[in-house]
Amino acid sequence: KGVKPIEDAAISVSYSPLTEVKGNHIRGGFAIGITVNYQSDSILHGNTVEKCAHGITGGYGIPSTMLKKCIIRGCGVGIKLEGATGVLEDTLVEGATTAFHIQNADLQLTSFHIKDLDAKGTAVLFDTGTLTLLNCNIAPGQIKVGPQPATAKADPVTCLQYVIVGVK
Repeated sequence: KGVKPIEDAAISVSYSPLTEVKGNHIRGGFAIGITVNYQSDSILHGNTVEKCAHGITGGYGIPSTMLKKCIIRGCGVGIKLEGATGVLEDTLVEGATTAFHIQNADLQLTSFHIKDLDAKGTAVLFDTGTLTLLNCNIAPGQIKVGPQPATAKADPVTCLQYVIVGVK
């Protein structure tokens, strides 16, 4: 039933604070395109990941993480972050079954776009944490929120749309 992906990540970075992963193009065959774990202040900028089981993952404590101008295409799970704080900006996930999965994280997504989501797919799978969506093309009905702990905030997900107008 198809070729089994290589069990490792194409790019794997652990225990390396202030890492910058920039300008890579990964074309399939891997379980994970890019993964960052056990580190702080990571920047993933201008990367493209195609046809991997997971596009970009991170976990085990990744505070102050930034993903910017990344493209994830044809991956089962676009982006999965656990134990993270940070921002994802100007990022596109295309053709995923789960576009974005958040676990125990406090994140802001700005201009995060999902295109051609699988018909039975989930745009955002939210387990725990807080999530703010700014100018994203994600409707509230596309967000699947799992059971929340008793200590969870009343509204763990906030969706906002802003219009910026220049007047001359």
